[in-house]
Amino acid sequence: MKTTKPTARKTPAKKSAPQPQMTVVTELPKDANVLGAKPATPTPAPELTIQDIAHFKQILEVCSSRGAFKPDEMTLVGETYARLTAFLEAGK
Repeated sequence: MKTTKPTARKTPAKKSAPQPQMTVVTELPKDANVLGAKPATPTPAPELTIQDIAHFKQILEVCSSRGAFKPDEMTLVGETYARLTAFLEAGK
């Protein structure tokens, strides 16, 4: 008796369903609440008063009298001190 090898049956290829299009979101809407986060409240801009500038001038005076600045830094410190003094004088 002659034996034959069984042949593999070719099945027609199944047509795959079209893949859905995916959209990548790069920005969230401004009113989006992500993961329950609290909406950001605008923080007011920091304020600098004339009194703050006068205090900074006094700080420079104290630091320079105590030798807090290196000699090569004294030019910048002196120029800044002069600008602060001129600003405060103009504001009077």
